[in-house]
Amino acid sequence: MPVDPGDNPEPTFIPNSKDVVRKQNSPDPANGGDEANSSSSAVESTYILPGRPEPNLKIADRYVLVEQIGEGGMGEVWIAKQTEPVKRNVALKLIKAGMDSKAVLVRFEQERQALALMDHPNIARVYDAGVTPSGHPFFAMELVNGQPLTKYCDSNRLSPRARLELFVPICQAIQHAHQKGIVHRDLKPANILVTVVDGKAVPKVIDFGVAKATGGKLTEETLSTGFGAVVGTLEYMSPEQAGTTGADVDTRADIYSLGVVLYELLTGLRPFDGERLRKAALSEMIRIIREDDPSRPSTRLSTDASLPSMAALRQTEPRKLMAQLRGELDWVVMKCLEKNRERRYETANGLARDIARYLADEPVEANPPSAAYRLQKLYARNKAKVIATALLLISLVAGIVGTTVGLLEARRQTNIADARAKEADEARASESEQREVAEQANQLAIGALQSFTSSLMSKLLGGRSQLDETEISILNDALKQWEVFAESRGSSPQARRLRAIGATNVATIQNKLGMAEQAIENDRKASGLWDSLVQEQPGNVEDQRKLAISHQNLGSTLRGIGQRREAGQHFRAAQQIFESLLVSDGKDPDLRERLADSHISVGNVDRDFGEWSQSKFNFVRALELFEALAAEFPSDRSYQDGVAGSHRSLAFLNKRMAQQAESVGHYHKAISVYKTLTQQVPTSIDYRLSLGQLHRELGVAVSDGGDDTTGATELSLAIPILEGLAKEFPSVPNYQFEYARAVRDYAQILSYLKRYDESQLRYESAMKIQTSLVSEFPANLSYANDFGISCRMFGDLLTNQGKLPEAETNYSKAIEILTKANVQDRTYVTVRRSLVNCYSHRAELLDALQRHGEAVKDWDKALEFCEEDKEQGLKFARADSRIRAGEVAESIAVLEELSKIDVPHAIHWFNFARLFAISSQSLPDRKEELASNAVTLLRKAIALGLNDIERIKQDKDLLPLADRDDFKALLAP
Repeated sequence: MPVDPGDNPEPTFIPNSKDVVRKQNSPDPANGGDEANSSSSAVESTYILPGRPEPNLKIADRYVLVEQIGEGGMGEVWIAKQTEPVKRNVALKLIKAGMDSKAVLVRFEQERQALALMDHPNIARVYDAGVTPSGHPFFAMELVNGQPLTKYCDSNRLSPRARLELFVPICQAIQHAHQKGIVHRDLKPANILVTVVDGKAVPKVIDFGVAKATGGKLTEETLSTGFGAVVGTLEYMSPEQAGTTGADVDTRADIYSLGVVLYELLTGLRPFDGERLRKAALSEMIRIIREDDPSRPSTRLSTDASLPSMAALRQTEPRKLMAQLRGELDWVVMKCLEKNRERRYETANGLARDIARYLADEPVEANPPSAAYRLQKLYARNKAKVIATALLLISLVAGIVGTTVGLLEARRQTNIADARAKEADEARASESEQREVAEQANQLAIGALQSFTSSLMSKLLGGRSQLDETEISILNDALKQWEVFAESRGSSPQARRLRAIGATNVATIQNKLGMAEQAIENDRKASGLWDSLVQEQPGNVEDQRKLAISHQNLGSTLRGIGQRREAGQHFRAAQQIFESLLVSDGKDPDLRERLADSHISVGNVDRDFGEWSQSKFNFVRALELFEALAAEFPSDRSYQDGVAGSHRSLAFLNKRMAQQAESVGHYHKAISVYKTLTQQVPTSIDYRLSLGQLHRELGVAVSDGGDDTTGATELSLAIPILEGLAKEFPSVPNYQFEYARAVRDYAQILSYLKRYDESQLRYESAMKIQTSLVSEFPANLSYANDFGISCRMFGDLLTNQGKLPEAETNYSKAIEILTKANVQDRTYVTVRRSLVNCYSHRAELLDALQRHGEAVKDWDKALEFCEEDKEQGLKFARADSRIRAGEVAESIAVLEELSKIDVPHAIHWFNFARLFAISSQSLPDRKEELASNAVTLLRKAIALGLNDIERIKQDKDLLPLADRDDFKALLAP
């Protein structure tokens, strides 16, 4: 069966992905609890009966209620099974018991007809509608399995650009509704659900329950909003809609609401402070919405304590987020939020086009308000103060005209003083302006460098078959640019932080390109800088976090090239820091995730060095942490990824510990998670890689358990996935490595199935790739170890085919490769284990060639590298070779000692019987004793199930027993 093909290097640790605490978005009471009631599925349909609807209730002979998933002011939303004419799940909207007034029924019918008018991919579709025998309307709609817009964006940590791209089709959906004469009037994140279709996020606008027709009546009876009633959700409501009747509401009301949604998407905040609104009476809330001007998004966010967490949820840094919002995005949002609807975008498409212009780096139509307009607004807000100031100025002018000549000199002196003061003020203002300009330039420079060294750039470069000299030069100059910029800021803590960030970003790109040695140098530089900052300011929690991340990065890179001992030191250092930080904030999901990652890393190193129990403790702890996070944040795929990774680590460990059932069970759990993730995000390289690796590992595991057919099936699933990555990214060595080892393992299982010719072709294909990797990356012990294993496996195939000289050549080649690797790191257990296998297989071959003396030397080398659990088997094998080489007296004591160990396997005792039989012929003075022992051991083997009597009769090693009566009796029928 396939032996352990070596370790699976983890994907490169990407820095700065979650450097700020992720906060769970809780429902805001100011929103009326709408988001709290929005389920992951939500859309409507419906009807109502007397009393409260319950599961299994059948409606209109074709809908069966399953589960209530939400409710609004007038209706309940249920999942229902449609039974005919097609079978599918739909969403049904039912009027709540006691709400079936004429006005509510009219509004409900209005929603039904409004939706029926529309046909747009981003608006929930209406399937059916009807009226129950009791006269209550219902309708069935598309069941949208998704999250509210803001929750989806935050749980997936979408960047501002990705959020804007998702917002454009929402605007287009609203434009479609407007063209049908429908104003939504209640646009908010809870009414915009995001689902994933073929790996792509698709927003769906739902709940037109308070929609208003603009082009005529939707129903025979027009719904009149009662005096003082407010229809919609206040925080997202336009000023004109927040009046007492809302009679004069048109499509531009939805433009305002879209502006509030966009404001929240970009900043995580709403234009008006939620706490202020909650404390205000309804009349005051309406006044605020109608009269107070909200702050620009950048201004509002800059003064809010949530800025760091909001930036983290958008995969950026606070300053960079502020820089993105200032200017054009501020203008676009504020144009939507104009109190005067004449100044808003005329259509939703106009808003969509301006966002598209921004995304394409084209000038937007929105502009900052002019000075005249700002003055007009000032007058409108402060009429009394402006009039009083004007009167005062007039009186001052009149007073000056009437002053005496004596006062003119005083006035002249005053003017001189005023002029000098003005000059000083202008100088200070100029200095302040220059500082602001300089700071903006600095921020632009940082942003440019961050953009250049981003993970996106690393992916672009990683996909190239090769880099030209210019690209290599740019890559190597990236860190220098960071250094030059940081040096210009002096040796301040901020300057060192910039250098550390730059070193980490460049190391990330170098890791992607397989430039491990250079990456290690930059990782060490970053780690040293963060360590110095923590030493100087031990209370700075963010610096401690960055130090822990740098240890994790460095450890991952070191382990990737086989430097396991030092990697373990860095992993443990990261683990200790994360644990200490969690003492003060035990619920921080980011810290919990990073701690779980460090447990995986430490567990891998423990496994490398044979510390099974400690390794299992770390993997189990990581699984517990990830499962808790996945339960709390079910939409966050990174936690599901962590759960799968923990199962994978436990599967591999259990395989090493010969716990077959446990190993296979963990593999199946991990594969199940990655299949789901790959279906959700088919473009994810990491998910594809993990799925391919897991199919390979499971194939090896089940083949180890004796099921070669299933093993071959699993490998045939792994190879196309890994081959695809290797072809798409030929310059990424790790993809070549993974593809080669899958082909190699498949070749071995084919040999077990006696498909020798196909097996040989597969071996040669894999070894060609591995030869190139070892030549190009001589310091990478994982590559060397895997190549050595392939040579040994190929030798096994040749042995089975009877090609013994060629087999010996491959065994010797494997030993040469692995010996060099062992010299590089003598503590690397994986290479030592591979050497044991290679020496053992060559020794068996040498015994078959009757070169027993040479075989003994190989058994000695195998014992030198072996672990304790394999020592007895190797000692027996060495004793076998020595006895056959004529060194019986020197080996019999070892043989007798080993034969005292009780093993419940027939073949074990049969082999011992053979050696005792040979020894009885070589030691005449102990002939009777040793022969008797041989017969006793044979009897034990037969009792344990060895019933092949013909095999025993024909075994040449047992010929010394042929004349013994007890041996004949043993073989008698």
